[in-house]
Amino acid sequence: MAALTLLIALVEAGVARRRAIAALVAGGTPRAVLARALCWRVLLPAVPGIAIAGLVGLAGMRAFTTTATAGWSRMVCVGTPAECAGPDAQRHLEYRQVTHTLQTSVPWADVGAVMSIALLAVLLVIGASVLMHRSATDPAELRAG
Repeated sequence: MAALTLLIALVEAGVARRRAIAALVAGGTPRAVLARALCWRVLLPAVPGIAIAGLVGLAGMRAFTTTATAGWSRMVCVGTPAECAGPDAQRHLEYRQVTHTLQTSVPWADVGAVMSIALLAVLLVIGASVLMHRSATDPAELRAG
């Protein structure tokens, strides 16, 4: 959804500036320079944003899932099986506290995969935008009213 929003924003920006971009092309600016400028304009905020989002998400996950501890009490028979099954089993019952602690590991591979997918989506949007940008850089756009 974010990639689609980014694509729409880039296309709208290209349409809004099509006369200025067409004037640059008519003046001799290579289209490759304009395409690289578009890439930098999108990648410069996107890469640190993706990295910060990944680190904040990782920190938030670690804040809540570093360790999980559960404890409960239960009545246990501490005698032999025959004593626990016999008529005087009540004498062999006692409460025991059970505590279990679970350590969670950091899912580095998952975090890296999500960040890579986000960066790939941004790169695909840039590619689509550059293709759409090519038609907007036609010097004939200067004659369009």
